[in-house]
This record gives sequence, C-alpha cells and structure tokens, in this order.
Amino acid sequence: MENSVYKQTQTIFSTITSWTFLAMMLLFPLTSTLKNFTFVFVIFLSIWTLKTLINKDFLYFEKPNKTNIFLYFQIGLICWMMLSGLWVENTDLYARHLSIRIPIFLISINLLCSAKRTKFNFELGLLLFVIGTFISTLMAFGFAYFESKNRGWLFVNETLFTLYCEFKHRTFFGMTQLISIASFFYLKNYLLRFFSKKTYYVLLGLLTIFFLGAIFISQGRMILIISIILLTILFLYSFKNFKYRNIFFAIGVCFLLGGLYSLKNHPRIKQIEFSKEGIMKADPRIEHYICAYECVKEINPFVGVGMGDRIQLFKAKYETTPHTFGIFDSAHNEWIDGLLEYGLIGILLLLSFFVSLFLGVKKDNEKLLVANLGIIWLLFIMIEPLYLRSIPVIIFSISIIIIYLAKIKSLEK
Repeated sequence: MENSVYKQTQTIFSTITSWTFLAMMLLFPLTSTLKNFTFVFVIFLSIWTLKTLINKDFLYFEKPNKTNIFLYFQIGLICWMMLSGLWVENTDLYARHLSIRIPIFLISINLLCSAKRTKFNFELGLLLFVIGTFISTLMAFGFAYFESKNRGWLFVNETLFTLYCEFKHRTFFGMTQLISIASFFYLKNYLLRFFSKKTYYVLLGLLTIFFLGAIFISQGRMILIISIILLTILFLYSFKNFKYRNIFFAIGVCFLLGGLYSLKNHPRIKQIEFSKEGIMKADPRIEHYICAYECVKEINPFVGVGMGDRIQLFKAKYETTPHTFGIFDSAHNEWIDGLLEYGLIGILLLLSFFVSLFLGVKKDNEKLLVANLGIIWLLFIMIEPLYLRSIPVIIFSISIIIIYLAKIKSLEK
C-alpha cells in the first residue's frame, strides 16, 4: 500500500513538472514585472527540485560526457564563486549575489539528475516560448501606441516603449526575442506538420520584423548589432538549403540592408561624434573598461577579489577615475567583471563552458539551435554582466535547459 502511494506521488510530481515547464515557457516572456518574472521561474524550479528529491532522481546523476560536460563546468564555476566567501570582506553582498546565482546551480544539478527521466515536451515548450515572446512584443507596441495617444508623446520614445517591460530592459527584452527566433527556426520541421512552408516563412518574417521594430523603437544599439549577426547566420544557413534561392536571396538582402539602414539611422548612433572625445562619450562601457583596467592592477589575477568585493572595488575606483556618466557597479562585460571577481581560474571555467556547449550534438538541426544560443550568449556577455542580476541569470538558466534538451533530442534515433 505504501509503495503504491509513493509511486502515485512520484507520477504526480513528474506530471506537474512537465506541465509547469510548459507554463513557464509561455508565461516567462509575457511577464511585465520583476516579481511575476521571478515567481514563474521559482515555482518551476521548486517543483522540479522536489520531483528530483521525491523520485530519487539524484541516484541517477549522470557521469561527465561530451553531451553534459558544459553543465559540469557551470557547476564548477558556481562552486568556485562560492569558495570566494573564504576571502571576501563584504559578506552581505556575497550572500546576496550567491542567492542570485543559485538558480543556475540548481538547474544544472536537476538536468544532470532527471532531464532524461522527465517527459519534457521540448518542441511544444519552444513553441509556447515563441508565442509568448511574440504576444509580448505586440503588447509592448500596443501599450506604446495607446499611451502615446493619451499623453501626446511621440510614438518612437524609449521610455514609453519600455514602460511595458521596464524590468527586462531593452537588452534583456531583445535576448528573449533572439532566443525565440532561434527556436522558431529550429521548429521548422515540427511546424510544417501543421501548415505550409510558405506560411512558416511568412510567420518567421513577421516575427523578425516586429522584433527589429521593437529594438529600434527602444533604441537598443548593442542588441540590434547582435540581432543582425544572428539573422545573417540564419540567412546563410537557410540559403544553401532553400529551393528558390534567387527569391530568398533578394528577401535576405532586403532584410540585411534594412537592418544596416536602421543601425545607420539609429537615434543613439546619430548622436555619436566620430572623434576621440566623441567616441569616449558615446557609451559608458568605454569608461568602464578603463576603470576595470585600473582595478586589475590592485588584485590577485588568479583568484580575483570574490563576490561582493568586486562591486565595492569597481565603484571606489570609478569615483576616482574621470568619468562622464554616473557611477556604475559593473564593467558591462562578463569577461572583465569575471577577471575582477573570480580571477583567471573562473574565466577558464567560463571559457570551458562555452567551448563544451558545442560538443555532443549529433543532428544538424539541434547543432544549429545550440550554436545560435551559444553565439547569442557569447555576444551578450561582451556587453552586459551575466551573473550580477537575477534577470539575465534566469534567462540564461532557461537557455541552458533548452540547450541540454536539444542535445538529448539529437541523440534520439
């Protein structure tokens, strides 16, 4: 009797985990407040962790191999960050930033324990994510339009547009859209079972146009550049496999020229004066890099200063360095922030993580999805910190889930 009840409990938690995964993939991009954003993810992570414990999935912890080695590097990096508590001085900041990074640790552990023992509907999850991101873009456009009519502001207004998704910032909003486009591209064969190839490409075009329009209106420069790079990769990959190459090439060139024209006429790029002084004032990141260089001179480059202390060091040095912009707590570059915080040892683990992402993927479709997500995040950490705030950490965690499930999918016959 007890065994029967226990097995029913295991089945219930497995089913709930599968359904909450689908709910998270749909609701995550639709959330418009940080509280709801975090709540959706924490509910899924909590249920999945309980399922791993109750079903004793931890007994089936996977040994390192080409498919999962990237998770081991990520776990190793988080453990190395935890170890920095032995030499940090600001324990309050250390504890706060440790709590921000714990989700990535738990996601990696759960994937190694139970990803292969949980019935995740991978394709449906990706489709719901795409639907959620597209609806969120339409809602953002609609919000901006009606508010501009009510308040009498210009439609193209960064502050107005990002009121709908201010917690995500234009960069994080753009990241969800890029992951969505990469996912939609991957889902081509899955979606062709329901409608024609022509309909699929029309939907892909609409998804891309609305996304680029949203990024242009929100005046994101760096994320627009990343978007053009990703779309160029997808275009070149499609071109070699597309039947009507001439038509597809013409459409692709129009998209690329449109993206470059948008970049050239971008409101924030027009403000740049192409001189030494003008470029220095164009973006605070240049000041951040100079400040970070001064900080590197004062630390042990092998271990860094640890979580929490890096922020204090950067702020203190930034205040004494000539600057045009306000005081910041980050270099807006994970490689630089990482060198200051967890040193060359941590940087080596982070680099190993990204290199190992591309291992253990057998099928071309999954290879493209994994490669696209890897490239998106490699470019992202060059313009933003990864582990500093909960928003990129959660988006990154969901990307890790997608990557590992894609790798498992590629191993199926």
